[in-house]
Amino acid sequence: MYKQGDPGNGIGGYDLLSTADSAFAFDYDGSGKMDYVTLFRPGKGSISILQHDGNNFVPVYHEGDSGNGIGGFDLLSPVDSAFAFDYDSVGRQDHLVLYRPGTGMFWIIKNINSTFTPVYGQNKPGLGIAGYNVKSPRDLGYAFDYAQSGKLDHIVLYQPGTGAFYIIQSHEFNDLIYSVSKDWM
Repeated sequence: MYKQGDPGNGIGGYDLLSTADSAFAFDYDGSGKMDYVTLFRPGKGSISILQHDGNNFVPVYHEGDSGNGIGGFDLLSPVDSAFAFDYDSVGRQDHLVLYRPGTGMFWIIKNINSTFTPVYGQNKPGLGIAGYNVKSPRDLGYAFDYAQSGKLDHIVLYQPGTGAFYIIQSHEFNDLIYSVSKDWM
C-alpha cells in the first residue's frame, strides 16, 4: 500500500530521520476509524498528524522541529510519550494522551474544530493521574479495553522493575480500577 525504503523520505513530509521518532494510529476526526498516522519527535516539539489522501499522506496538523508540540504540551523532552485514547468511552480513540515520565506531567487533549484543547492536564511538577504520579523516568502507559467492550477507554500505567501497575477508567480519573504497587511513590 505504501513503501519507503532505506534511505527514504519518510511519509507525508515527515522525514523519520531521528531514532527518537515514534508513530501510532489516531482517530483525528472522531469517525470511529483509526485512519490517521501520528508521528512525533520527543525533545524537538515536532508532531504531524497525516491523513491518507488517495496515494499520498497529507498533514492535517504539523509542527516541525523546534515546534510548539500540540494542544499546549510542548513535546520538548526526549522522554515525552503519547498514544490515542477513547476518553468519552464511545468507541473512538479521538483523544491524545501525552505524558512526561519523571515529572508528573500528564495531559489528555481533544481535537475540536482542528484545535487541540486539553480536557485533563498536570504540568511539571504534576500529580500524574488517579493516584499514579508519573514521577519515575521508567513510567510507561497505553490505552486498554478493560471491560472487553471493544473500547480502548481505560489507561494502563506501569513501572517496569517495581511491580507498579494501574488501570484507570476512562474519564472518571478518581475511579481506579486496579492497582498493584510497592513503595515506589
